[in-house]
Amino acid sequence: PLSVTMFLVATRVEAVVKASGIDDERYNVLIGLRPADWTLTFLEGNSEALLGELNTDEGPVWAYEAVRDTELSRRLFKELFPDILQPARVRPITAEMSNTMLIYDDQVVFKIFRTLSEKVNLDLEVTEALGRVGFPHVAAPLGVWRKDGTDLGMVQPYLAGGVEGWAMALTSPPDMFASHHSNPASRSKTSACRFQSR
Repeated sequence: PLSVTMFLVATRVEAVVKASGIDDERYNVLIGLRPADWTLTFLEGNSEALLGELNTDEGPVWAYEAVRDTELSRRLFKELFPDILQPARVRPITAEMSNTMLIYDDQVVFKIFRTLSEKVNLDLEVTEALGRVGFPHVAAPLGVWRKDGTDLGMVQPYLAGGVEGWAMALTSPPDMFASHHSNPASRSKTSACRFQSR
């Protein structure tokens, strides 16, 4: 199914894609569309985000990863979470991970789930549960993006300098502690190690 949100100069398409041959695997894909006569400066040098040219009833358009379009990313957040923040700036976290992560004004991080589930998203469920019992090392969700009973994403406080859980999982304990103790600044924060869930 496709859900299209029209804007003055850009369009966001929300697509739920089911992969052929993979049982029950659904993916959340945000696609941006802009007129093909526009230059690609709106991608801010991220040419790899361009998917190609698409013919529509309104004429040819560029199709690209919408999360690389700062204008669409800001509008998406304002549309979904108007009471949390009216962001002026947004930047993606480009490290390899299983979800799309956008940081707004260095205050909050919007985690967009790429793989969808018919049940409550496990990442969201665990993070909410830890937040409810007051676990201090996880940023409890500030908001949830849910549509037709499906969890699509969540917003958390952005912990500058915090350790992303997925990156930590890929690091061996000796390497992790060697890196930590080689940094004098990090040694002073041993009692306040912060984690962001994957």
